[in-house]
Amino acid sequence: MAYRLLPLIHRPSAGDPMELDPTTVCLRSFAGDAEARKATHGLSIAQRRILVLLDRPRALATFAALHHLEPRRFERDLLRLAELGLVKLLSPAQAIQIANLPETAAAAR
Repeated sequence: MAYRLLPLIHRPSAGDPMELDPTTVCLRSFAGDAEARKATHGLSIAQRRILVLLDRPRALATFAALHHLEPRRFERDLLRLAELGLVKLLSPAQAIQIANLPETAAAAR
């Protein structure tokens, strides 16, 4: 199953016109798991911290609040990690579908 980045939404009142949807679910990819174990991509300290803390899928707003992350910097660093293929950004519906894949496979047996 191919993953795609969610579209950015327009925020007209802010200086930075783009913002990720706070309900977007972020999760570490297999490449992100490998990068968390051994540094190979030259990530910044903030990017590496996000990658290491992202040990299970979470909504962006929940993750940022839980770890006291500044929203604009968190968004910028998360988008960079997504560009590198180290994290995946999914809509809540996509995340539910992914979470139910093992159950579907077991039910098909």
